[in-house]
Amino acid sequence: MLSHSPNETKKIAAELALVLPPETQVVALDGDLGAGKTAFAQGFIAALGVNGAIASPTYAIVNEYGKIFHFDWYRLSSEDELYDIGWHEYLERGLCVVEWSERIPQALPEHTVRVKINVVDENTRELHFVPNILSPASPNPGTT
Repeated sequence: MLSHSPNETKKIAAELALVLPPETQVVALDGDLGAGKTAFAQGFIAALGVNGAIASPTYAIVNEYGKIFHFDWYRLSSEDELYDIGWHEYLERGLCVVEWSERIPQALPEHTVRVKINVVDENTRELHFVPNILSPASPNPGTT
């Protein structure tokens, strides 16, 4: 699925939020620096009813929005560090949205939806979902 702007990425994320299987524990976001992981997380979390600013948890590691936990694993150096901050407890308490999940992939539970964001050019991103929850036949949000 292609996105041509951060706003379009947010709309695609909102569409995913509406069709997310109820057993999903984690939405794992992978992609290079500047690929749009935070924009995706913002659109996804907002679609689940969170109002107000949704900031990247780069330095905080995790931002909490009720039962939604937004992680950034970029600064984590090991799986032990992740478990030290209570990863298992977060999984039990709600839905986790994880940026840079490729840094500790072994920590992702079975019920994870992976979103890979590839930079195509300055404005265009290609998004891949595993499992492919968004039908390739569904229209791109934000387009008519």
